Amino acid sequence: MFAGCSPAPMLKWIKADLHVHTVLSACADLDMSPREIINTAKLLGINLLAVTDHHAIDNVAACREAADGTGITVLFGMEVQTREEVHLVCLFPSEGSAVSFAALVDQHLPPSLLSGNTGEIQAVVTASDQVVRFEQRKLLASLDLSVEAVCCAVAGLQGLSIAAHVDRPQYSLLGNLGFIPPQLPVAALETSSAAAALHRKHPSTVGYPLLCSSDAHCLPMLCQEKYTYFFVAEDVNLSEISMALRGESGRKVCIKS
Repeated sequence: MFAGCSPAPMLKWIKADLHVHTVLSACADLDMSPREIINTAKLLGINLLAVTDHHAIDNVAACREAADGTGITVLFGMEVQTREEVHLVCLFPSEGSAVSFAALVDQHLPPSLLSGNTGEIQAVVTASDQVVRFEQRKLLASLDLSVEAVCCAVAGLQGLSIAAHVDRPQYSLLGNLGFIPPQLPVAALETSSAAAALHRKHPSTVGYPLLCSSDAHCLPMLCQEKYTYFFVAEDVNLSEISMALRGESGRKVCIKS
């Protein structure tokens, strides 16, 4: 080995789910607590999770604490609903960048509150599933930011934007816009469709990496027929995921059962 050269990291396949909601999302079941999510992920052999509540990051740190010592890596994430009612999964390299993005989101989230008689609950909790507070703002609403503005803001923080559930007719980039705008900085497309079928129906998707994530709102949804696998360094982080999506330095990504 040449002096001054670091050894190349060992690469391995890592089973991932990059779209998971907690009890902070009003549409999620009450069993979606940090401890229960991590315990279920461990049983399923999932090594990498992104916690992506609607317009909030408050439960990510608790999930990371709950995952400590389990071998599961938890990424900071958020699911955003743009002005066009398009859902984007936004992932961040650090807590600081996630906090900066959350501050931007707070500025553009409508000031409406949850209806008191809907039964909706948005709970901020600890790693041991103790309730810290209830969020009263209605988090699941459209921001007054465009798809392009959100993706550019995420990219400016060295994050990744993933077009969520693109094969659904509602709340998706393809369902609402019908195509992927040229030069839009999205890193990947989340889909449950076979690549060939998606490409035939939407030629603008050709060339984008495809991911399969659960969009889990209850624990059984974490168990899927197909998962995304990343071939990356064992000490995985968002930089490794980004390289895998670009196919760089031996990193790669695939969907399999």
